Amino acid sequence: MTDFLTLKEQHPLDELDHSVAFSSWLSSGDTLSSCVVTVSSGLTLDTATKAPVATGANVVFWLSGGEAGKEYFVQVLAETSQGRR
Repeated sequence: MTDFLTLKEQHPLDELDHSVAFSSWLSSGDTLSSCVVTVSSGLTLDTATKAPVATGANVVFWLSGGEAGKEYFVQVLAETSQGRR
């Protein structure tokens, strides 16, 4: 399933956490087990100290960089404990 969300706006010098909730797509008892986050060129996805994490029904990731006033694409893919993607 594909959905488009708007993440909170941030200044290029900020390093902020973002969260995407998958609860409306999960069956009862299912949780997220893994995730992959991909970002447009120009954004920086922290993959070291604050790497993307799937926890419960949410994927949390940290972004920095970019250019003020420009829109960027962020793709969040998740797999569930019951094998759904």
